[in-house]
This record gives sequence, structure tokens and C-alpha cells, in this order.
Amino acid sequence: MRRPPSHLLTLALGVAVVIALFASAPSARLYAPEDGVSTPLHENTWAMKGQGREGSERTLLMIQDLLDRTASVTLSIKVRDFESAARELKKYQEQVEEMGRLVVSLDLSESSVEEFRRLSRENLADLSGLLEGSERFSELERLEITYREQGATSSAVYSLTYEGEAIRYELKRLYGDYLQRRGDIINASDTFALGTEKYEQSVSDFAEIVEHFSQVQERRTVTLPPPDPTPRCTLMLAVNPEKAVYMESLSFTGRLSDGCNADGAAILFVDSTERIRTTPNPGGSVSFLLPVERIRIGTHIAHMEFDRVYSPTLLFRVEGVTARINFSAVEIRHGIASCHGTLSARDRPVAGAMIRILDYGTEIRQIATDKNGAFETELPLSEGMHRLKAVFDESAFPIFPVESGAILLVIHPVPEGRETGIPAIAVYFAVPGLFLIAAFFYFRGSKGPSLNDAGPSSNPVEELDAATHPTEEVPRVKDQKAEASETEGAIQEAEDRYRSLLAEGRVNEAVHLLYRELAGRVAASENIPHVEAFTPRELLYLASDRAYTQDLRLFLGIHESVRYAGSNISSVEAESLLLLYRAIIGGLGHGSE
Repeated sequence: MRRPPSHLLTLALGVAVVIALFASAPSARLYAPEDGVSTPLHENTWAMKGQGREGSERTLLMIQDLLDRTASVTLSIKVRDFESAARELKKYQEQVEEMGRLVVSLDLSESSVEEFRRLSRENLADLSGLLEGSERFSELERLEITYREQGATSSAVYSLTYEGEAIRYELKRLYGDYLQRRGDIINASDTFALGTEKYEQSVSDFAEIVEHFSQVQERRTVTLPPPDPTPRCTLMLAVNPEKAVYMESLSFTGRLSDGCNADGAAILFVDSTERIRTTPNPGGSVSFLLPVERIRIGTHIAHMEFDRVYSPTLLFRVEGVTARINFSAVEIRHGIASCHGTLSARDRPVAGAMIRILDYGTEIRQIATDKNGAFETELPLSEGMHRLKAVFDESAFPIFPVESGAILLVIHPVPEGRETGIPAIAVYFAVPGLFLIAAFFYFRGSKGPSLNDAGPSSNPVEELDAATHPTEEVPRVKDQKAEASETEGAIQEAEDRYRSLLAEGRVNEAVHLLYRELAGRVAASENIPHVEAFTPRELLYLASDRAYTQDLRLFLGIHESVRYAGSNISSVEAESLLLLYRAIIGGLGHGSE
């Protein structure tokens, strides 16, 4: 039988290669970073290391944001929008904390960046004091208007004056510190060639706020009413204790003088808001019990009103307490995660608190706790990796902000064909299949050696048989127990070093140590050369569709958040990382999912 011409074999192989190329690369672009498996925290390793230089773009933007944010805080206070001021101040605090993590992770403790962070922390304390003092002084202004309009006793107005003088003194002190720091901040900003116009505006606004309150206090002092010669009715108010925390109670006791008519309602006001209304007993005494629940951290002003008679104001303070938040999230069906948890403080549930669910730092849901401090919701999630956290930071409660540990969820795509419409498995089998078919027809045409074509020792069938069935060698026998013991010893050594670095507080180095060890083993198993030249997500891309791929994806999610974003990890996450490390090593060599 006449065998096909050799050019037909070449043509068949060429067609197979073209099919493979079109199926694997539907666009002219062979590779771009966005083609790989990505997480929102991924950034190039060497670029991140370069952020230690003070001219890096990320650091400069962070410093500029800190400078500009001060103007937002002071402007909101100036126009008496205290809620907006509190939100802006919280953002400013978060930015200062983020810069602190940057300084630690990039070892910038001796740099101008660290100096700017220190100055910003001091500004944060002054701005916080300005906000609290402004709220208290504004409250006194409202009380003064009420007292004067309703003909309150002079003693009530005098108490406002004393309190206003104390606040004015404190605000002047804060402004002096803020102004004294101005020169250092301007110099630090000049180092980075940044604009300081908004920061300068914050200094000016700070001064205007303090000056306004000083003028109000001066006017109040000048216009004090004369003392009452024979007051018809006076009220006294006391509180015990003067400090309290969440879920404790404040006991207020009041006393009406003999000139008061005991018929009527006594009202307790806290920060100008009516809290409790009750009736005095026949002897003229009255008591209020105020549970400390939804009251912000800080100093508060209280007074009592009875029949248009006002008691002197008094101060009490609510201290903050730490809280605990439990949070879990699982995928219950494709693209839908069930999230639930609890919030407690002092071992008691926190009811009616607003919980924010974050995904890589971005808020995606708010939900309130029930009477048992529990919350539950379902979230739609897109395909890819998600890092979910539950955060409580509602300032209306006397509870410090708290956030849960991160929950890593991976929403896998629904299996489907590639963009070309050719299933991936068809591409993988197309090339070798076409090659074998072409080879079969090529050699089928030859039943024996040809005298015209073959040399003295040329036999295509024998050469093919020799190429496809090489002489078998006796494999080198290894001691499998010794090999397994050696591998286990290396794994244990890496884990011991990992724990040691964690104990020293070197979290970044510890996590990266495990990554290097793991990357080397994955590369050896997958025959990936020069693995150190690949980024973590490129490694994940090269090792996709394996039995251990999901564990590797979770491992790299934690690694990226620590290595590149400067995040810390809890003891639970640290142990989870070891479990993932072991699981991935155990899955090496087990083929595809």
C-alpha cells in the first residue's frame, strides 16, 4: 500500500497547533495581570517593597488625605453638624491607624513618614477634644435659652456659666497645642511636596470655633440675672455614681424646696433630651434610675425640671467597654452566603446595635442585632474570593469598636465552555489525538523496508518502536520510609520556625516563610521552573484545577492580606494557615479536581 506523502503529516500537525492556539488564546493578548486569579488585596511584591521610599504614590496619597481630612472635621464642627464631624473624625482615625500599620510593615520607624504619623495622632486627640467640648458647649447654649425664656432661677443660669468657663478653658488649651504643631506639619508636608491649604483652613476653623465660644461665654457672664432674693421654689439634683459603664445604672436623686408645689411631674434631662418623667413623693424628694445602654462614651450634662423650675446642671461620665463579636459565613447555594453572629459586652447581649458586614474593607450590608444580640442575613456574592468581616462601631453605644476575624469564601464559577465554544478537555485531547491518527496513517502505508529508501540499518518501524518503548531500566529502589521521614521532618521544621516567628511578633515573615516553603513544593510537584519569579496569584493560576486548588486559594488570600496589606492575624487564623499548609502538601500529586 502506498503511504501518504510526508507533507500531509506536517499539514495535520499544523492544523492541530492552530486549533490549540485559537482555543487557548481567543484574543491577541497572550497575558495580562488581570488574566490571572486575583484578589482585591493583590499587588506586585517588589512594588510593595518599594513603598518604603517616601516618594511612593500610595504613601503620598495617604498623607495628603490625612492633611485634607482635618478641614472636613473642623468645618463640620463649625457649622454644628456634629454627626458628620464624628464620621469624618472616625475616618481620620482609621487613616492614622492604617499609616501606623504601614510604618511597622515597611520598617519606617526612623523616617519622615513616622514623624508625620506621630503628629497626626496628636492632632487626632485635639480634634476629638474639640468635638466633645463643642457638643457640650452647644448643649449649654440650648439650656441657657430655655432657662431665660421660662424664667428659671438665677442659680440655674449660674451653673451654666461655671460649666461654660471650664469648657472654654479646655478648648483654648487644645487650640494652643494644635497651633504649636502647625510648623512641624508644614515642614513635614514640604518634604513630600504636598499641598497644605486644607490643613491651614482647619487651623483657622479651630481658632474661629474657640473664639465663638469665648464670645458666648463673655456675653453670658455679663448678662447674668441678679440672685433671687426669696426663691419661691428651688431644685437640687445629685447623681451616684459619677461614672458608669454599659449595663450599669446611674441613680439620680432630686429634692424640691418647701416652696414648691409637689403636684406635677419631675423630668430628668440628659444632654437636653428628656429621659425619665416621674412624680415627687409628698416630702418633695424624687429619684430616677437611668440604665446605661444607648448613651455615647464621654461626659454628659444632666438637669431636672419641675413646674418651669430648673435644677443646677451636673456632669457625669460614661466610660467605654470592650465587646466581643462572633461571626461566621458559609455558602448555602451558588453565589449566596449565609452570615450570622452575636455581639456582647460584659458577657451580656447588645440589642439594637448596627452591625456592618465588610468585604475586603468595603461595606456591603448593615443589619441590627435582636434582643439576644444576634444578627443574621444572606448576602449575594460574585464569583471569586471574598474576605468577610463583621464590624461594630456605632458611637451611640458606650462600647469600643470591635471587628470579627476574617472569613474567607471562594465562590467558584459555574463550569462552562471557553469563549471560543470549544470545551477545554477537547483542546487537551485534540493535539495528541491528531498526532496519533496522522502517525498511524503514515506508518500504515509501509509493510516493510524499501530498498530504494532505506539504508543498511534503517527501519522506521523499529525506530518508532525504540522511540516509544525505550529499554526499561531497573528503577533505583529507595527507602520509602526514610523519604517520608525526611519530608515530614522538613515540614515540621518549617512549622516550628513559623511558630517561633509568630511568637516574636514577626507575623509578616512567618506567613511568607510558609508561602516560600509551599511554593517550592507546589513547583516541584507541578514541574514549574523558577517559581521565585512568579507572583502568588500566578502560582495559583499555574496550579489551577487541582485537588488542592481551593485550599491554596484560601492560603494565598491570608498571605496577601498580611504580606501586602499589613494586616494582622488572630491565633485562629494562624492555626488555620498551618492546617491549609498541611492540606495542600497532602494534596500534591493527586491530580485534578
